[in-house]
Amino acid sequence: MKDSGAAAIVETKKAVIFDLFHTLTSLESTLSPGRRTTSDMLGVSQEAWNDQLLKKSRDRLVGSKKDAFEIIAGMARAIDRSISDEKIKAATENRIAQFAAALTAIPAETITVLGS
Repeated sequence: MKDSGAAAIVETKKAVIFDLFHTLTSLESTLSPGRRTTSDMLGVSQEAWNDQLLKKSRDRLVGSKKDAFEIIAGMARAIDRSISDEKIKAATENRIAQFAAALTAIPAETITVLGS
């Protein structure tokens, strides 16, 4: 396995924190005014979307499905079979961007607490 540079970065740190449950930063904390939630983009209720995310997506949770479009499409169409590929593609791209922002735009308050 080739070193992507991540190992070199980690070696310079005292600790590495994994925020697997979004307790230090979240999609909501980085939701900029121009961004919409996945459920909004798909035209489904937040309750139905959360049900898919938390209760009905075992393949996603255990890593047996990894393709973001396939995952979002499966969950979206379990709610409403008529959701178009275009809506799913846009929601998938938005969701990936939201996660990237959540991992790189850590709220200042969180950094302060971790530095204490």
